Amino acid sequence: MCFGITFVGNLVQRVLQELFSDLPYIQVYVDDLTISTAGPLTYHTECVAEVLRRLTKANLVIAPEKIVLAQTSIHLLGWSMVKGGGLMPDHRKVNTVTEFKLPTTTKKLQSYLGYMNFFRAHIPMYAHISDKLDKLRNVKDLPAVWTDEHTKAFNNMKLALVSAPLIHCIDYQYPLHVATDASNTGISGVLYMLVNTEKRFVAMASRALNKVESNYSTTRRELLAIVFCFERFSKWLIQKHFTLHTDHRSLIYLHSQEVPNHLLLTYYETLFSLSYDVVHLPGHLNDIADAGSRLFKEDYHLEGGKLVDETTSSFITKRKNKKHDNPNDQSQNLNQIQKIQYKKRKTKATPQLKISSTFYKKAMKQYGKDYIQNFKQESKTPITLPESTCTSGTNTTPVVLRALQFADYMTPPEKERDDIINKAHLLGHFGIKAVEDTIHNDYKLHWTNMRKDIIRIVSNCDACSHFNIAKVGYHPFNSVLPDQPLDHWSMDLGTFNTTSASGNNYMLVMVDHFSRFTILRALPDKTSLTVAKELLNIFCLFSWPRILSHDNGSEFINEVVSQLILMSGIDRRLSLPYTPQGNSVCERFVGIAKTSIVKLLNGKYDDWDLYLNPVQLAMNIKYSKLHKSRPYAVVFGRQPNDFKDYSNEIPSLSLETADTKIINDRLKFAQEVVIPQIAALIKDTQTKDHERFAKTHKVLTDMYPIGRKCMIVNVHRSSKVQERYSGPFTITGYTKNKSYILADQAGNLLSRDVPTQQIKLLPEEKASQNNTADGHYEVQAIIAHKGEPNNYSYLVHWLGYNDPKYHTWQKVEDFDSKLHIELYWARRNAGNNTKQIPTTVNNTIRKKANRDKHSNKNTRIITRSQRLLESQSNSK
Repeated sequence: MCFGITFVGNLVQRVLQELFSDLPYIQVYVDDLTISTAGPLTYHTECVAEVLRRLTKANLVIAPEKIVLAQTSIHLLGWSMVKGGGLMPDHRKVNTVTEFKLPTTTKKLQSYLGYMNFFRAHIPMYAHISDKLDKLRNVKDLPAVWTDEHTKAFNNMKLALVSAPLIHCIDYQYPLHVATDASNTGISGVLYMLVNTEKRFVAMASRALNKVESNYSTTRRELLAIVFCFERFSKWLIQKHFTLHTDHRSLIYLHSQEVPNHLLLTYYETLFSLSYDVVHLPGHLNDIADAGSRLFKEDYHLEGGKLVDETTSSFITKRKNKKHDNPNDQSQNLNQIQKIQYKKRKTKATPQLKISSTFYKKAMKQYGKDYIQNFKQESKTPITLPESTCTSGTNTTPVVLRALQFADYMTPPEKERDDIINKAHLLGHFGIKAVEDTIHNDYKLHWTNMRKDIIRIVSNCDACSHFNIAKVGYHPFNSVLPDQPLDHWSMDLGTFNTTSASGNNYMLVMVDHFSRFTILRALPDKTSLTVAKELLNIFCLFSWPRILSHDNGSEFINEVVSQLILMSGIDRRLSLPYTPQGNSVCERFVGIAKTSIVKLLNGKYDDWDLYLNPVQLAMNIKYSKLHKSRPYAVVFGRQPNDFKDYSNEIPSLSLETADTKIINDRLKFAQEVVIPQIAALIKDTQTKDHERFAKTHKVLTDMYPIGRKCMIVNVHRSSKVQERYSGPFTITGYTKNKSYILADQAGNLLSRDVPTQQIKLLPEEKASQNNTADGHYEVQAIIAHKGEPNNYSYLVHWLGYNDPKYHTWQKVEDFDSKLHIELYWARRNAGNNTKQIPTTVNNTIRKKANRDKHSNKNTRIITRSQRLLESQSNSK
């Protein structure tokens, strides 16, 4: 060897490779030979014999003490090669590394790092784990700078090596899978084969995120992990179909994007150069890739969810550490930024998004409108912003920023969007904003008009339509304006829920609509005879009115009171059932009277009837907001006497003041001047009230269209668990007072008319789904149930079908209303429930949709009274 021994290793390697070049089962490393076969022992013996013959023929001597034969696993160069082609760190080396103690000198630290560096290919994110220790390899006084972080990194390196998995050789006859994951600090992935449900790992890869990548949004980090693994595993994956597993739900739509967003365009060549299917794998199942991405310090800072790249991130970082100058003096800084941007672009092989929402939001807050405009003008890649969106001092987000806000989101196929919305909505039946946030934050999805689709799905939810409170509408108010005082009265009953010492239980309240003159009377009961007798006394005292308004209480809707009203010729006007607004004047004065009386009782509640007359006087001499006058003065044409001593005054009657002509002139003046002026004041006050009401309420100018589906307020709701709305119903007509005539799904008229404010319209799509043409039947009763809680089915006895063979099992969603389900469970739990059975929304006896046969108790009573009068006149 005239050239020395330096080249001997290369020479031996080359000679042995040429000697065994035609034998694929021979692996050569300098002077070490490894014979690996997959056949039986006899074949392996023949291969060993062939190697020995060739070595003998080449006069190469073998050291017998170093020969190891017929092994299923061997240790070679610090690694263990096991049966089946698996590779893992030599357990003897692993045991050695566990014996390393914390280094006390720089030399010991270098020795430890050198030892671990040999196995770095099997240690995920080795560079990041060893980063803290690498910085200490050349320090002079190691104990002086050693901290708990270095101890943690030292132990983490040991743990990573001890937990290194077995790596197998790839076999393409088995399906290939790639699982990826991204955390706050790193990205990782694993390539494995699925052999009879067993995962056999082929390769693992991971790395730490740099400062810029840590600011990526969640979607971008997950996408970066996929791209990283595709590049690392490309030698195994090219021209092979495999399955990609990701715990980021939105990435399952990688192949369904009609128009790729900027993220997909950035990594387009890498992402779509391979053949694969994407499967969503939750994080708790993606344990291998997830563990690899989290083998780093937990306090690694992440600003996730922001669209920040190298250019904008570095720019914002610099600006944070610099004093803010005048926005108008930024030309020099802008030029520098521009140079940095173009320099960065030249070094980038793939296109990057250079403008981010984070950048614009910070720039708008710090430098104002002028800065944004200057930046747009000087940048060679301008983004046009409308002038109205850049106004300084406002929170209006530019259109481009709203677009960039969803730039990282995937767009699912149109046929899957409704299912995505339903899945997000059914988790709690929350509202539109909650569903939108769930899709954005959990699914990382967005598409054009997504909010409209959410509104459509949520509005069509049957459960929500029965419980969600909706903003109701009101038709323009038409307040009552009588011509004269005492022409139009309204009446109602009030109660203190206490029997007085005199035996009274109710308070009759009557209010004159013109003057607001009030009459209070105590009643022992509310029978028809008691009420009629008190009405007769009042009308005989104040004269008979032209109009009388009241609600549908049985104390007023009875034959005795109806006969009294009918025979006197009074125009009777009833408010709609369950609508206190229809008798709002009297309802309000009942509240005023009760409040005033309660304040005077001082704990002696059974004396409430003793205060009726004093409170009545106080209410009548109080100045009314309606006409700015006292009700007493409006009715009697004079001011009430003051509370003072009149005993020393001498009464005198002037002939001038007692003159008939003067009295007549005064009455004429009151009728022609005073009353019209008061009426004008009343109308002016009512107009202002209507305008104030219209500012805070939804006022409708047009009636709801006939045939439209709607829900109505459940006026019988007695507990919070019952439905807020009943229905659906169909609008079939209107009354002269602009209330609505409704019919249920079976075509039966609702037994009462409904005001506008109790109606909630259903979307037209929901209305078409509930079209009566598809065959609705009326439930007579539910007689049995089966199934588990939240998944019951009910055996229904249909109205008019008494034969048991027509009884059918129906699911909950088949019912238009849950009323019969409530009635069924109330009957079953009757022995254990003290609450009343729910009241039906309609009468028990239902009638077909014929308005002439519409049930109205008051109409029947009046008709009966008219027939009685006709029979009496005929008998005479």
